[in-house]
Amino acid sequence: MVEDWISCPDMHVTATVQAAGTTDADTVAVGVFEDEGPPSGAPTQLEELLASGEARRSFKSLALTHAGGKRWLTVGLGARKDFTPERARVAASVVAGRARELSTRTLCWEVPADGDQAIAGALVEGTLLSDYRFDLHKSDPEDREQDAPPKHLEALLIAGGDGLGDVVAEAALVGEAVNRARDLQNRPGNDLTPTALGEYASTLGAEIPGLSVEVEGRERIIARNMGAFACVAQGSAQEPALITMRYDGTGGGDSAGPTLGFVGKAVTFDSGGISLKPGPKMAEMKFDMSGGAAVIEAVAASHIVGVLLSERVERGTIGMAQAGAGSAEQQCEPKADDTKRHDTNLAFQRAYDCSRQATPPIYGRGL
Repeated sequence: MVEDWISCPDMHVTATVQAAGTTDADTVAVGVFEDEGPPSGAPTQLEELLASGEARRSFKSLALTHAGGKRWLTVGLGARKDFTPERARVAASVVAGRARELSTRTLCWEVPADGDQAIAGALVEGTLLSDYRFDLHKSDPEDREQDAPPKHLEALLIAGGDGLGDVVAEAALVGEAVNRARDLQNRPGNDLTPTALGEYASTLGAEIPGLSVEVEGRERIIARNMGAFACVAQGSAQEPALITMRYDGTGGGDSAGPTLGFVGKAVTFDSGGISLKPGPKMAEMKFDMSGGAAVIEAVAASHIVGVLLSERVERGTIGMAQAGAGSAEQQCEPKADDTKRHDTNLAFQRAYDCSRQATPPIYGRGL
């Protein structure tokens, strides 16, 4: 099952028209703009925090109080005129980190007044992306404290007006797909070989209706006269793989839309030119398959887009995987800071946006 490949558990994300203070969330996040007070309906303790100076309106400033049996986190949003979806993502990330420190299980974000749908979606994306941890190859330390805070949030509520359901669900789809792509990125080359990447794609094909996956090995690659592809893999003990994924649009979207093709570079480890690369950067060569990871997850997400939004679902997506020039023994283990990498978000978003619009094919590669 696909879940067996994923290190980061899914977060339950929903939109609600309830007032944030009346939800089941144990922690409520409220943003405050410069020269403005807390939103109407907020407990008086928030106004007291601002008046005392403990809570500030400058961007990313955090303060905590308790009211009505809940934790209330205020976060400064800066000037309203400067507030963009990207700043909303950053604010959400800051809040999520503090919420985990407080042992939050369910976090509710109150969408700022006059915030458009893009802001609501950005709050979801920022929360999901910041919640990511790559722990696949790590065991819990024996001396882990029994009362240690949870590693992940369990649920996220977005409290706002009507009509946020679709945008929140779509943002959750994007965030979860990006995190799955980051899981593929972070796996070292002696773990995520071309064969393993092909097996993952095949697992997706077995579980997603309308998605077919074909994985071809060295013989078929040579038969296709893909000489450069085959030559790159000759320096590795691992077999190369050409992965072709096709989604036929049966998920409920408009299958009459144009056919789009994504090509993702997926060199699972690139040790070519080893004498020229500094040692500290060698571990990062596993990220040479980032484009392929973005393509795979964009295709996997397409069937959900068709069902969820009833929009056109494209088909004819191709991903390539090939081994690097180094042997398995030369490949590297994960680094502690791998979870901080966000490049996949850009690549995935480009591929995902392309799959929803009548635009030319996109070629994804590691950034």
